[in-house]
Amino acid sequence: MKNVYFIKNPDFPNISELKSRISKYGFQVVNASAREIDFMVVDNIKYNQQIQTRISKIESEHSVIKITTEEFLKKFGFQPDERFINWQQYPNFNPWTGEEVKIWNDKIVDLNFEK
Repeated sequence: MKNVYFIKNPDFPNISELKSRISKYGFQVVNASAREIDFMVVDNIKYNQQIQTRISKIESEHSVIKITTEEFLKKFGFQPDERFINWQQYPNFNPWTGEEVKIWNDKIVDLNFEK
């Protein structure tokens, strides 16, 4: 099982769905005090000093792979339909055609990570 630490919870409509998705591939979400952290998910933003200190501490204590939220989600097949990405509730079906709408694509999952 690989351990993933999110510096900030991702801006994702359903966090439990995300956790379920990554656990399907042998990953689990952990907190900063976990014994082992394999991946640290960050964003390309300037964090405040407290969070910067936490990032530095984790990097010094663990051999982590640092990856952005966007890249991390893409590795797990996140491929939402652009027509619905900004909706408050991502639909299961297209309201105009009735076709199924998926947020994940198993065909593009690529779990090869490089340090």
